[in-house]
Amino acid sequence: MSMFDHLLSQFRGIPSRYQPEPKQRAKELSGFIDEITEKYSIEGPRPEVLIIQNWREIVGSRDAHRCKPEKITPEGALIVTTTNSTLRMELQFKRTQILKNLQRICGSDTIKDVIVR
Repeated sequence: MSMFDHLLSQFRGIPSRYQPEPKQRAKELSGFIDEITEKYSIEGPRPEVLIIQNWREIVGSRDAHRCKPEKITPEGALIVTTTNSTLRMELQFKRTQILKNLQRICGSDTIKDVIVR
């Protein structure tokens, strides 16, 4: 029996067989926020933001304006793109230093490799 039927039976003055559905217990919002924050790792600054903010320090001020961080793969590799083939080779040679800078800035387990394209 629906709530409408219940209201109608009350209006008519006849007995009702309406039984309200049990209410769900409310959860505390603070507990929910903590759970979501932990599940999606959104407490601190995201690695993407840290990389963009510190790009000059990561690759060096001389090369920062000629290349850009493209994306982080699910495996933890940062893809760096450039249109200059000479710079691409230079960045390949500096890959180890770039990776060390990334790990220092973003945390040691965030970025595991650097791919220059």
